[in-house]
Amino acid sequence: MRIPATILVLCLIVATTGCGGDDDDTAAAPLTTGGDSVETPVAVDSSTPADAASAWSWPDDIVIAMAHIGQQEFEPAQSIVDAYRAAHPDDPAGTFCAGLILHKQKQYADALPLLEDGWMPGRNDGALHFIGWCRYYLGDLNGAIEAFDAHLDVDQFAVDSLYGSGIAILEKGEPLVARLRFQDAINRDKRKHGGESSPAVAKAYLRLGEMDLADGQYDQAIDNLTQCLLLDERLVPAYFALSQVYARTGDEDQAEHYRAQYEAMQAQRESTGGIQP
Repeated sequence: MRIPATILVLCLIVATTGCGGDDDDTAAAPLTTGGDSVETPVAVDSSTPADAASAWSWPDDIVIAMAHIGQQEFEPAQSIVDAYRAAHPDDPAGTFCAGLILHKQKQYADALPLLEDGWMPGRNDGALHFIGWCRYYLGDLNGAIEAFDAHLDVDQFAVDSLYGSGIAILEKGEPLVARLRFQDAINRDKRKHGGESSPAVAKAYLRLGEMDLADGQYDQAIDNLTQCLLLDERLVPAYFALSQVYARTGDEDQAEHYRAQYEAMQAQRESTGGIQP
């Protein structure tokens, strides 16, 4: 039996966003791809015609494996995927899932070829997002930007990939261009959500705030960092950046407030092995 792509959504939302955290590759992926339809970055994209989307489905074994990935239960997920790939060696769905397991464990060199082989154009174009992050962490900045931009070509609201390209561009030493990417991600997200920002762009606000801090634009930094935490209070670097902003503006009470929050959250992360609640 095979499961329609829309049913897979519940598992994949958890698999792509369940870990939270402030590593760039755990940024919340866009969960809607047009209108009111719910989708995920690894299921059928908004560019896929509705009839094609309904015609294609995910294998039920892969659905179960994705649920395990979402709970960070990698061993049972791996066992299921290994068995599925042995029985269906030519199905790229199993190859993709095998790559996603490795990606989630930050084994990027091993994950990349599997994700590339498991990308099914028009069916799981969101695989390009994960390919982009693998290339980024392996030092291939141009390749990362290419993958992120290819994802945007098929889904204009893939703001997580737009953020990813901004990070790669920033790493290349082009802060002005990177800033434009982060702001573009925020603008697209607002268009998608009726003028309001969603948690998908919390890290874009964080990066803008950090850049504002470095540029001495303290009021703008406070605005961006505060918005970041309104969208995702788990982003620990935002507390540290706000403590630095207020320290530089002479507001020691606020600086100490955010410094204490930063230290408390850091201690909590260490006590849980780096896993945020």
